[in-house]
Amino acid sequence: MSRIRTIKPEFFTSEDIVSLTPLARLFYVSLWCEADREGRFEWKPKTLKMRYLPADDCDVSLLCDELVNAGMVELYEVDGRVYAVIPGFTRHQVINNREQSSDIPEPPQKTDACVTRESGRKEGKEGKEGNTRHSGDAVACADVAVATEVRTTRIGLLCKRIRQEAKLQGVNPHDPMLRALLDAGYGDDDIFEVCREAVDKGKSWPWAIKVIQARKDEAAKVQQSAVSARSTMFKGGI
Repeated sequence: MSRIRTIKPEFFTSEDIVSLTPLARLFYVSLWCEADREGRFEWKPKTLKMRYLPADDCDVSLLCDELVNAGMVELYEVDGRVYAVIPGFTRHQVINNREQSSDIPEPPQKTDACVTRESGRKEGKEGKEGNTRHSGDAVACADVAVATEVRTTRIGLLCKRIRQEAKLQGVNPHDPMLRALLDAGYGDDDIFEVCREAVDKGKSWPWAIKVIQARKDEAAKVQQSAVSARSTMFKGGI
């Protein structure tokens, strides 16, 4: 069910927002209308595409990935169903008192040691809409964006480490690019170090993932060149 929401003038110049592609910005705003008074909604990309971008020829999965990777939306699972929450939502929206209470379960609870969110990325940044219960002025912890059963997996623990130790927000265990890197054999420590480098340079998670991929490609080229050189020497010896 769509709802009436408001948008602030500073939204258009927010660093978080201008880093998104134009269509992703529009899609992000549309999700405010989808979200209930707590900033939660069911995560059904195809349904959301038909509801808010019916006439646009676009890949909604890419838009969803962009928003999740940027920390504008956090995903979580409860009883096998995937939900989303918009960080900072209740801080930026004036909710009509007559609007019904949320009937969507809360994200899994965090421990006090968790850093609040996701996405310094980002919750605490201007122009971001999110759930103050999990964001406040900081950023929601990885546990908020991760299903309960994902918390103890390699990718879930890596995301938590990156957010809490490297202080880089926006990384999400559902990120297909991150999963692809891990599947390709890229080490956890290598990914973590690039994320720490991103924070030192004031860069975001999308920057980190590009650097990781670029370095992986460069390493593959160097290795291939070395193999070719050895092969040439061997043939010459014969």
